[in-house]
Amino acid sequence: MKDPSHIVEAILLIDGLRPQPRFVVHLGCGDNALLSALRRRRCDGLGVDPTSEDADVHGAIGTKQGERVPVGDGVADCVVMLGATTAGLDHAWPEIRRIARAGAHYVLSFERIPTAGWCATRLQGATFSRRHPFVWGRFDA
Repeated sequence: MKDPSHIVEAILLIDGLRPQPRFVVHLGCGDNALLSALRRRRCDGLGVDPTSEDADVHGAIGTKQGERVPVGDGVADCVVMLGATTAGLDHAWPEIRRIARAGAHYVLSFERIPTAGWCATRLQGATFSRRHPFVWGRFDA
C-alpha cells in the first residue's frame, strides 16, 4: 500500500489541475485507492499494477528497461506514479509520455526527493512540493 498521505496529496493536486483531467492513468496503483477516490469525484481512470489484485489492469508499469505499459497511446489526461525511484522513472518516462495526451498532466511522488539537477534535466517546468516529495507538471501541447 502506498503512503496514505501521498494518496491524499495526489487527490488534492489532481483536483486543482486545469483543465480538470477526465481520465487518469495510475501506474503502480496498488490497492487502487487513488482512482476509487477520483471516480467518486466523477473522474474516470485506469489503475495499472503488475501484482495487485485490485488493479484494473495487471501489467508492466514501465520501470524496467523495455517494459511496455498495457495502455494505448495518448489516452491519459493525467499520469500518476507514486513512490517512484529516479531509476524507475528514468525507464518509465518514455512510456508515461506515450500514454499521455498532448497537454496532459503528470503527478509523481518519490521514495526520496530527487535532486534539483535530476529534475531540471528530465522534468522541465515541473513544480515541487515542500511538504511531500511530489513533482507535478504538464506536457507541452
